[in-house]
Amino acid sequence: MEEPLVTLASFDWLWQADLVQCRLEASGIQTFVPDQYTNSLCWHYGKLLGGVRVQVCAEDLEDARAILDEEPLPAGEPILTAHEKRTERARAAAAFGILQEPLELYALWLLLPVFLWKEPMTALERRNILSALVVIGLLGTLFGLTLPIWLHGVFHLPIRR
Repeated sequence: MEEPLVTLASFDWLWQADLVQCRLEASGIQTFVPDQYTNSLCWHYGKLLGGVRVQVCAEDLEDARAILDEEPLPAGEPILTAHEKRTERARAAAAFGILQEPLELYALWLLLPVFLWKEPMTALERRNILSALVVIGLLGTLFGLTLPIWLHGVFHLPIRR
């Protein structure tokens, strides 16, 4: 026999109900938003249907109210460290170097300090460095003639044959 559902809260907008639903489900409480698809397609029917309701099982009602009464946890540390940001920039510069030759040189410049880091690298840093070096290496071998052509176009240098 299924548990009866009770309405925990009613909201004006679907995004508000989605935030509550995510918070409760992250805490292990099953939720249900009736008329979710109706409210997403016909948002102006929300008030007519009684708002966007978030429902939980009757036995989880008190736990759900306690979770919603708590203050949310503060945001943690930044997602990326400074080294991860640097390697991410180098990877992006190498990828865009496919279109613009000087960006490869910028990617190499960003990767130079990597060899001086004392602490061990994370998996994300290793992946970014490897992908940047692969792209730069491929471009260097496949399109090795593009740099002299670019230099000729920018600085009007003669190309020696």
